[in-house]
Amino acid sequence: MAAGKIKSVDEFQPAELYRQPEPMQEAEQRGHGIIQQAAEEIKPEDKIQPLAPPRQTKPAQEPEHPSEPVIEAPPTVPYSLGDKHYDTLEESIADLKNPDKDCSYTPDTLLADIDGFVQTFHKGFAWYHDPFCTIVFPHISKVQFEFVRQRFESISSAMADLLNQMERTINV
Repeated sequence: MAAGKIKSVDEFQPAELYRQPEPMQEAEQRGHGIIQQAAEEIKPEDKIQPLAPPRQTKPAQEPEHPSEPVIEAPPTVPYSLGDKHYDTLEESIADLKNPDKDCSYTPDTLLADIDGFVQTFHKGFAWYHDPFCTIVFPHISKVQFEFVRQRFESISSAMADLLNQMERTINV
């Protein structure tokens, strides 16, 4: 490695050491002018259009009042958690903290728990279909793809094992 000439500090003096900050009012006026100019340059077709109101599904028969929205019923499930409602948050918290309360699993609570897990899984898994992720797919190596396949198979295997365990123990 060749040694170079050591420069003195004076040789590195920039032309302008510190720029004097401009007064705040001048900066705001300049910024406002830039924003105003940009706003004037926007073409009508480039402006953001308001979103259309959400579409409502129509039932098989028209409601009595056509202006009322139609609310779809949630899918039916083979479990029920009861309709216990509390008048206040304090009552709900007191019920949660009740040491004498029977908190054992029932078929209904197990099904509700599994159903909630599956819904959460689907919501989380849907993210991988987003273009943010799918754009990477062509760049995945075969080794990486096999890793993903094995991880997915482990999920399928765990579900199959639980289903088999349930099926063997169901009292028919």
